[in-house]
Amino acid sequence: AAQPGDTVKVREGLYKENLRISKKITLQGEGADRVRIEPSDPESPTLSIESLATKQGKFEVLVQGVVIRGFTIQPGKVAVLIGNAGATLEDNRIVGEGDGIWAFVFLSDLPITILENEIEGAPSGLLSHAGIRVGGGAIPVLISNNRIVRKAVGISVGGFVGMKAELRQNTIHLSGTGISISGLGGHVLIEENRLLSNRGTGLLLMQGPQVEIKRNFVSGSLLWGLALWQRPCFDTQPQFQFEGTVHGSENQFQQNHQDLCPADYPWPAGFLQQEP
Repeated sequence: AAQPGDTVKVREGLYKENLRISKKITLQGEGADRVRIEPSDPESPTLSIESLATKQGKFEVLVQGVVIRGFTIQPGKVAVLIGNAGATLEDNRIVGEGDGIWAFVFLSDLPITILENEIEGAPSGLLSHAGIRVGGGAIPVLISNNRIVRKAVGISVGGFVGMKAELRQNTIHLSGTGISISGLGGHVLIEENRLLSNRGTGLLLMQGPQVEIKRNFVSGSLLWGLALWQRPCFDTQPQFQFEGTVHGSENQFQQNHQDLCPADYPWPAGFLQQEP
């Protein structure tokens, strides 16, 4: 019954269902410690936000401005799926197997904003799926102040030439790869993130994006603090080899098995913060 622009307030309780949202609404829970959504069909997304398409593939309704706030969401295959829609996910908690947030947008001007969420993998410590996965075309993406633990990949961003993404002040630890960036082009800013005790690589760059890396703290990676997908770091496939550009400054790398790979890459002047 909600109309576009409405706010739906959800009171305390356990809700077993798979929700599909195809209109501009705000879904406001009473708080992640009080409102929980579990999928009735674990093979489907617990919550999906999707623009409606006709049989000919044209969009009948283009959805943007959806806000989801204040829930604990248990993943099915994925907790929240965003398909060709613009949305803000803020102050939620996602716990369990499956992808946390998976967004794919192949249209411009449908911003994705992911703020202050907690995403945790299985308590067993078995690493699988991604905390946040975003891909697509000329979309503005902001991923900020999220905490992610025990996922195969903390944050994965990939896209095409017009992609614009900002990853700011996220904390990712005890995962496989902290942040993975790929794509045929676009610009990605990675600023003031903390990548701690990840079991593979803290930060991995593939293919051809322009990446700006500023004031990040990367510590305790069992392989590399920062690695490019090229030799000698990896036995590379040509389609994934990193051929983009790296800019940035004032990053701190401590107690990784190896801080930068390749060590002889022309890293920018001031890329690493000098020890006092």
